[in-house]
Amino acid sequence: MCDRRRLRSGNVKTRKLDEEIRFTVRSRVLNPAWLEDLKPHGFRGAQEIVTSVEYMFGWDATSDVIDDWEYQSVAEHFLFNEENRKWIEENNPYAIHSISGRLLKANQQGMWETNKDTIQKLQQLYLKTEEFYEGTG
Repeated sequence: MCDRRRLRSGNVKTRKLDEEIRFTVRSRVLNPAWLEDLKPHGFRGAQEIVTSVEYMFGWDATSDVIDDWEYQSVAEHFLFNEENRKWIEENNPYAIHSISGRLLKANQQGMWETNKDTIQKLQQLYLKTEEFYEGTG
């Protein structure tokens, strides 16, 4: 349902796609309060992170609107931050595989340029989750 009072009051703000994505990444995806709000939802909360990364990738693949710092921030916030990664692993180990795989694919397709150390960390996480899938880890 539409809030007509808000529309009539002139509070509508129109942004370009790249501006809206940057706003969403900063205010939602990388916002520590958003992650805390996801935690009570366990598996589904971790899956919401995966969904957000998938959306980022999709928008970038079709519209070239994600900056390198946004991918880097996602990697650092969800995968390289030990506390956040452990929570994700405990609640949805498949999410680590999905996020690291999607970030590696963004790099491989030239959508994200980053340093070798970041790629090595992502590859290690990805391989670790592969071991989990195969039951050898």
